Amino acid sequence: VKVGQAGGPVSLITPPGRPTKTWIHVGAVYQSGTGVQIFVDGVSVANTPSAPAIIEDNAAHLRFGCFHSLTAPNYHFSGIMDDARLYTRALSAPEMAALAQ
Repeated sequence: VKVGQAGGPVSLITPPGRPTKTWIHVGAVYQSGTGVQIFVDGVSVANTPSAPAIIEDNAAHLRFGCFHSLTAPNYHFSGIMDDARLYTRALSAPEMAALAQ
C-alpha cells in the first residue's frame, strides 16, 4: 500500500499472499501526530509511527488507486475498486472492522 505525499509515496508493507479474484476490504486512517494505519479485512496490518504531512491544503487532486508525480514513478492499482469513502475524521479500529463486514 502506498500513501502519497509531497516528496513521493510512502510504502506501508502489508502481509503478502492475499488471494486474487477475491473481495478484500482495505482501509487507511490518517490522524495528525499518530500517522497512517492500514487495515486489511478489518485488521490493522501496517502503520507509520509518525506520518509526514500527507494531508495538505492545496489544489492537488485526491486520487484513489493511483499515485501520479512528475518526478517520481507512477503507481496504479490493478483491480476493481468499489465503495470508496472519505471521512472528515479518523475512524476507530472497531469502526474499520465493522466496515469490512
